[in-house]
Amino acid sequence: MFALFCSTCRMGAEFEAKFRKHVELRFSRDAVIQALKLFDGNVEQAARYLLLRQ
Repeated sequence: MFALFCSTCRMGAEFEAKFRKHVELRFSRDAVIQALKLFDGNVEQAARYLLLRQ
């Protein structure tokens, strides 16, 4: 669904699964994409970042 890239992989189905996890936590689409890109797709780091920004 998304045509985003990280340094190690193309962000397709894997990115979509990570994206949905964060959206379920009620973060905005843009914030989730930004955090996952910032942390190269690392779900735990992205979630921590989003939680600390609230």
